[in-house]
Amino acid sequence: MDITLLCLLLAVQLCSLSTCNGAKILYLPFPLYSHVKLGQWLTDDLHKYGHELWTAYPKYLKSLGVLQDKKYNLIQLEKLGDEDVGETLRKVNEKSLTNKTILEKFLHTVESIIQPVHEQLREINFKIMKDDEFLQVVKRQHFDLVLVGGTMRGMELHLIPYHLGIPFCFLSTDIDPWRSGLPVNPSHTPITGSEFTDRMDFFQRVQNTLMYMSLIFDKDLFFGDDRDNFKGPDGNAVTPGSVMSEAKLWLIQHDVLLDYPRPSMPNVKYIGDLSLRKAQPLARQFKQFYNRSTNGVVVVSFGSFVNLEQPLVQKLFTGLLKTPYSYVIRLNVTSPDKHKFLTSSWIPQNDLLANPQTKLFITNIDASDQNEAVANGVPMVGIQIHTDQYYNANRLQRKGYGIFVDFLEITPEEIADKIKYVIETPSYKGNVSRAANILNDRPWTPGQEAAYWIDHVIKYGDAHFRSEGMKLPWYKFLCLDVFIFVSLIIVLLLKGVMLLVRLSLPGFFRKKQVVKPKKE
Repeated sequence: MDITLLCLLLAVQLCSLSTCNGAKILYLPFPLYSHVKLGQWLTDDLHKYGHELWTAYPKYLKSLGVLQDKKYNLIQLEKLGDEDVGETLRKVNEKSLTNKTILEKFLHTVESIIQPVHEQLREINFKIMKDDEFLQVVKRQHFDLVLVGGTMRGMELHLIPYHLGIPFCFLSTDIDPWRSGLPVNPSHTPITGSEFTDRMDFFQRVQNTLMYMSLIFDKDLFFGDDRDNFKGPDGNAVTPGSVMSEAKLWLIQHDVLLDYPRPSMPNVKYIGDLSLRKAQPLARQFKQFYNRSTNGVVVVSFGSFVNLEQPLVQKLFTGLLKTPYSYVIRLNVTSPDKHKFLTSSWIPQNDLLANPQTKLFITNIDASDQNEAVANGVPMVGIQIHTDQYYNANRLQRKGYGIFVDFLEITPEEIADKIKYVIETPSYKGNVSRAANILNDRPWTPGQEAAYWIDHVIKYGDAHFRSEGMKLPWYKFLCLDVFIFVSLIIVLLLKGVMLLVRLSLPGFFRKKQVVKPKKE
């Protein structure tokens, strides 16, 4: 009995010691549930290292009842009030579904989607930055580190920890190559969001290079005239671009199996998609539907921000009826045939994709949806609705995991043909199954890897990660000054050689005089 008691006391003391040595971390995400949820998934992995994670969240999520677990530490963003950011973005996205041609979609996307979204993000960003009540809570908690969720334009949340003098890391799906110190090689590394793959012709490489160059000034120009409103710990005005390079670590949710191989640096860790979870048993409604299926099931989802108009819904069902498969569809509509179609406003997508009866995934080419499909070895048909999906669409096809179609231009007959083609072509299933095997044959999960590197930075800092290249201005980083110097030397040498030749062979360069014959 005494030995048992002694062991218990020792275990309690060790746990207390671990807690005392642990750090207090704030996760500052984009105020959407899918982003906030990432912090909750990291909680357990960080707790194993003795760290305590707190998550900032918008008030509307609390009213939805999705943050009820008491083991999560939460701080409310007060100034956002009851604003549902997801609903706002959903309404903006719906505006792009009325166009018919690719050119119209592109022009409409720029005018009615990109600009309004950036304006909305900018407004949300300023509300959070000027949320005095939230900032006071952050100060009182004495956080050791802040995880900033994302680097998207308009959401410059990394200015908050910098202003408060707290070290920060990025947890993002994208990366700024100039501020992170990454080597830039536009010859084979397409810029995220473009329509290029890692195989580009000459003019595509020219465009890709120019787009990479535009990122040098993008963060600071977008910030505009408001830059003087935000100051660092020393009281001097700062810009988003200059502050980004102060990040201790960049945790990027990319994987070489899901994206293209990219050059990296020690301060950048490609950890994979944190949202990838182990599948759970299907709920009764979905399990019964799967059991009734005789030819396999196709899962259809257009994500959270797309509500299809009735003509598009009719086109979809008309095409699907021409195939022999059963369908689970994430749409808030009445099923035209309950034996063939199971429609719902929400589906357990990952659990459905993990089921061996699932033959195909029809997706709106969202990156997270692609990741889930690849992890479960399911080929895809990408339904392209917005022009900003070109990058994901081309990547899907380039990797051989499926094909993509333009939903606004395709006919019901073509929808049916594409579905049958992908399912009946073995190479698509083979490619994605091989990728799934590699992806799942890892010593740790993305969450475990993220927790390890966060713990590493807390313990040892980031000095051994940081390259001197991060301190260089862009023209030195690209060696443009060296290129200009060497070019001048070559020009001077050529001039010198030409001068020596002229002096050594004066008759060689002398123009021959043509003697005209005299007239008699």
